Amino acid sequence: MTVIHALQQPVGRGQPNADDDVLNIKELFAELGRLRRPDDGLTPFFDAPLEDTLRTYQKDRALMVDGKMKPGGETERNMERDFGFRPKEPPFSLAELDIAGPVANGRRGRPEDFIGVSKALGRLGLFAFDRTAAPLPFISKGLDDGIRNYQEQKGLAVDGRILPGGETIGALKQDVERTMAAEGKAGDGEPSSSGHAPRQKIPAGQPTQAGGRDMAGERRALDRSLEGMRRKAVNIRVSRAQQSMHDRADQFGRLDLPDAEAHLRHYLTAKGTPIRYSRDKARTFEPVRELEATIQHDFKRRTFQGIADKNPDPPRLLSMKDGATIKVIDDFNVSTANMKSDKKEPGFDLNAAKALGDTKMKSKGRFVATRKGNMITITGTVVHDWGDEYDFNDDKTKTSGPGAADGRTLEEAGAARPFKFSGTWRQKVEATVERRNGRLFTRDVKWTDLNE
Repeated sequence: MTVIHALQQPVGRGQPNADDDVLNIKELFAELGRLRRPDDGLTPFFDAPLEDTLRTYQKDRALMVDGKMKPGGETERNMERDFGFRPKEPPFSLAELDIAGPVANGRRGRPEDFIGVSKALGRLGLFAFDRTAAPLPFISKGLDDGIRNYQEQKGLAVDGRILPGGETIGALKQDVERTMAAEGKAGDGEPSSSGHAPRQKIPAGQPTQAGGRDMAGERRALDRSLEGMRRKAVNIRVSRAQQSMHDRADQFGRLDLPDAEAHLRHYLTAKGTPIRYSRDKARTFEPVRELEATIQHDFKRRTFQGIADKNPDPPRLLSMKDGATIKVIDDFNVSTANMKSDKKEPGFDLNAAKALGDTKMKSKGRFVATRKGNMITITGTVVHDWGDEYDFNDDKTKTSGPGAADGRTLEEAGAARPFKFSGTWRQKVEATVERRNGRLFTRDVKWTDLNE
């Protein structure tokens, strides 16, 4: 009978890597067909092949991929599961699919409903999670993909939503019930040989004398208890943060702040997909209109008239000779960093403030200037590039405004993801500047939108 020894110390890069632990892990991976057994036998050394095998195994099992195995940790638990010392699936009953709320991205639902759907899709091979523990009680990109894949396979509407009484939850119940019935005939949930040679699991630190006290085993039991408590605390914190964010989105809806609501719900999908805005849509935001007007003023004042706070060199347009034609290039970066969403000024765009936060615009101009007498004609194009990142956890500015703590919690759990929003458009510029008494005076500036 081959014996499985429970780990006594962590194994991995920078870990104790006890000889017995390393050799035992290599033996197990070799039997699983994941590690080649050399002709001269396995060595008790932690090496690159073992680290690569650990990382691949962890990735396949939807575990944290760190190339390490710890006593009582998720990687060791899954190894025990593979050899039949743990149930194939976490405890599950069809009643867990009697959902009372939506299970979908951007929708607030019950934690137990997310857990039930996760288990069901896991049994159908459509959602990967650590099978030795309950899945997380919120939606993630993996769960969203699993829902959509299931709907596509069943020929249902692929919308990533599972609703109480809907066709997706009905079909899921039937498929899982059939799967459970088939598993029941094979002894579902009971330890099995898994096709491997008979094994015996020996706990770490087992006493060699009768009546001895297994201190290492007691420590491992305490570590598992603490790990369970930590996981539960994390789940509670994530659920509360998710509920708080959905409440915030609901409030934006009630206050008729459509873009603020849409951006927050997009953030909560955890997809991170960029959002591109057309010129006309971008201009519906009051801050964008202000940025564009500021940049147009800057081009007029600095580029065309040569007026600037710091301008040690004479403006090029002023030094032009009569009949000359020159090229002029200039660009500006403007930000609404000083704008706060709690302003109460008349005309303040609360929808934009909540949807965009601080936002930036970079504009680059390319012009041709021709002087005839004292008049200078300027024509050219300006490209406006507007946008920023939607993120409640801005590490660069260390913002700690409303929602920052909840956003950080959800991002760390993979339940929310920042995304970029942006828009780009071009304008044709026609200007006339008069040269008089050693100064430049703008007579006319015309800005015309070009086709997008």
